[in-house]
Amino acid sequence: MIALPATLLLAARVHPPPPPVSPKVPVQPPNRWGPFAGRKTELAPEYSFISGFGLQCAWGVVEQTRGSFNFSACEALVDIARENGNYVVLNPETGEAAPQDWLQKEDDVPSVEVCFKPDKKGKCEYTRNYPYYLAPNYVVRWRLYMKALHDWIAGLKPNAEGIPVVQSVQVSLGSTGDITPWHGDPKNSKYAIDSDTWKEFWVNGSSDMVDIFRDLLPYTKLLFNGLPTNSTPAPWDPDAKNWPAYHNLVFEDLKPPNFDIKQGVVSHEYMTTNELDDYEMSGNLTRFAWTGTDGKVEFVRSRGESSDGNPKSGPGLGFWKNPTWNILAMICWDMTYGLDVYNANPQLWSEEDAPKGYEKFIPTMWNAFMFMHTHAGQKDATKAPGAWLQLRDQLDVSDTVRFPEAEFGNATLTNADRFKKIVAAFANMGAGVDDLDAAMASRHTSRNRVGLNQAGWRIWPTNYGYSMKQIDPASTSVGRWRVGSTASLLGQNTRQTVPGQPMAFGLAKGLSFNASSADANGTSVAVHVRVAFFDEGKGSWALQYASAQGRNKTAITVTKKNTKEFAEIRVVIPDLACCAAGQDTPVLFLVDSDDASAVAKLQGKEEKVLVEEEAGKKADPDTFALIEVLRTPFLYQMAENVV
Repeated sequence: MIALPATLLLAARVHPPPPPVSPKVPVQPPNRWGPFAGRKTELAPEYSFISGFGLQCAWGVVEQTRGSFNFSACEALVDIARENGNYVVLNPETGEAAPQDWLQKEDDVPSVEVCFKPDKKGKCEYTRNYPYYLAPNYVVRWRLYMKALHDWIAGLKPNAEGIPVVQSVQVSLGSTGDITPWHGDPKNSKYAIDSDTWKEFWVNGSSDMVDIFRDLLPYTKLLFNGLPTNSTPAPWDPDAKNWPAYHNLVFEDLKPPNFDIKQGVVSHEYMTTNELDDYEMSGNLTRFAWTGTDGKVEFVRSRGESSDGNPKSGPGLGFWKNPTWNILAMICWDMTYGLDVYNANPQLWSEEDAPKGYEKFIPTMWNAFMFMHTHAGQKDATKAPGAWLQLRDQLDVSDTVRFPEAEFGNATLTNADRFKKIVAAFANMGAGVDDLDAAMASRHTSRNRVGLNQAGWRIWPTNYGYSMKQIDPASTSVGRWRVGSTASLLGQNTRQTVPGQPMAFGLAKGLSFNASSADANGTSVAVHVRVAFFDEGKGSWALQYASAQGRNKTAITVTKKNTKEFAEIRVVIPDLACCAAGQDTPVLFLVDSDDASAVAKLQGKEEKVLVEEEAGKKADPDTFALIEVLRTPFLYQMAENVV
C-alpha cells in the first residue's frame, strides 16, 4: 500500500477551529485581495490583514475510496473563510497527492518512483511516488474528480455580499501546480515523459478544466501557471516562453479577463534580473482593465507565493538579513507590478511561527502587511481607497542613456566593472551591491541574493506605487539608500530634495478614494495624507496642495528634530483638487522650507528664484520615503515615530 505523504495527511485533517478573536493588529476593512495564508490558517483571525487562504484540496484527500468524493476537509476551511470575510484560492493537487493506492490496484495506473533532487552523481535526496499520467485510465478518473470538484464549488454558499468564497481554481496537472510531471527523474526510465509529450498533456488537461469550470465565471476563475503572454517568439526577452497551443487556449478560448495567472519570481524576490520585462509583459496583462462576461470592468487577477521562510538557505538567507526592509520592498514591488494575492509563508507574519531569533521583527512587518491589505488589487481608480508611492531610485545597469557605455563600459549582464562604476557614482548617497554575483545572474538565480543591491539588470528603476505619480523625479530629487535603522520598515530606499526644486505629485484620473458621488465630484475631496521622512537636521519642510479654490495651500509645516529616525506626519486635507486631470497634473507638493529657491518656484515667482548653488548652501535637504493618501484614517504606522 502506498502511504499518503505527510503533507497530504495534514491536508486531510479537518482544519482546527480558529481561536477566539483577539486581534494583534487593528481590525482592517475587508478586501478580496492582499496577503493570503496557505498554512497556519487557524491563526488568521488574530491577523486581520490576512485577506484569504490558500487551500490544497488534494485529490487523494477527497477521493480516498474510488468513486466516493468527500469534500469535508476542504469545506471546513471554506466555512472559516466565509465566516471571517475571507476568500479562498484553491489548488486541486494531483501528482504525489493523487489517490495512487486505488489508481494502481483498480485502474492499472502505475506508481512511478521518482528520484527527487538528484545531485551530480545521481544520488537522490529522497524519493517520491507519482502516478503515471499517460496511463489510459488516469485521465478518465482525474476528469471525474474535476467534475465532482466543480459541482461541490457550484453548490457552496456565497458570503454575506453574495460573492462566492472560492475565487480561483488552479490548473494543477502534475507536481504541485508546477508545469512538470515531477521534480526529479523516474528510477525506471520507461516512465520518463519528454517535454513535447508533457506539453501536449498539459494543454489537453487545461482544455478539460476550461470546459468543466467555464460556467463558474465571472467570480470563480481558473488560475494558470507559467502562462506565456507572448503569442509569437520574443527574442528580446530571454525569459519569454513560446508555447502557442497553451497561449491560444487561454487567450482565444477563455479570453481575458476570464482567467487568473500565477506568478513565480515576481513574488519570490524584488530587484531580480529582467523584472522590467515581467512588468511589461505579464504585468501589463494583470494591471489593465478588460470587459468581463457580465459586461463589467474586470482584471486578470494574479497570485504569487513567497519563498523566504528559511533563514539559513535560498532566498530566505538574504531576506532575513534585513527582514523589515525586505518585506516592505517585496510588497511594494508586488503591488506595483499588479499582484493581487500574495501567499506569504507564516514565518513572515505570525509571531507563533517566526524563525527563532527573528521574532522581534514581526510586529514591525505587520504594518507592511496591513499596507498591502489596504491597497492590493485596487486597480480601478474609481473604486480604490487611496493612492501611494514608496520613493526610490534604482540603478539599471542596462540603461545606456542614463549610464553611457563610453563612460561606464559595455552594457552586458556579466560586465562586473560596469556594475561597480555605476554604483561607485552613487556611493556617496548610500548605494551599494552586497551580492554582485546575484546582480549579474539569470532571472531565477538572482533571487538568491545575500544582502541588498541597489543595481541590477533590467530592474524596476524608479518609485514603487499605484494611482500616484511623482512629476519628473530625476530632476526634482535624488536617490538615497540605506538610511537609518535596518529594524525600521523605511530606509532601504528614499529620495532627497535637490536645491531649487519642490517635489510634486499627481493622482490618477477618476480617483475618488471610494467616496460617494456626493462627497467626490471630480473637483474636490477630503483625504487623509501620510508623509514619511527621515528626521535629520534642524530645518523644516512643508506639505502643500492644490485646493479646490484654485490656489495652493499649506497643509502642514514640519520642523525636524534631528532624531536620525523615520517619522511620519498625518494630516487631513479637506479640499484637495482631485482628480479630474490625471497623474501628470501636480496636486501635492513636498517643499524644502529652508530653500528659498524651491519655495519661490512653487509660488510662481521665478524672478525671485535664487541660483541653485546659492540655494543649496542655505538649504537643509529633506529625505522622504513614503507618501500615501486615503479616504479614511490610517490604521497602521509605517515610520518609527508619528509627529
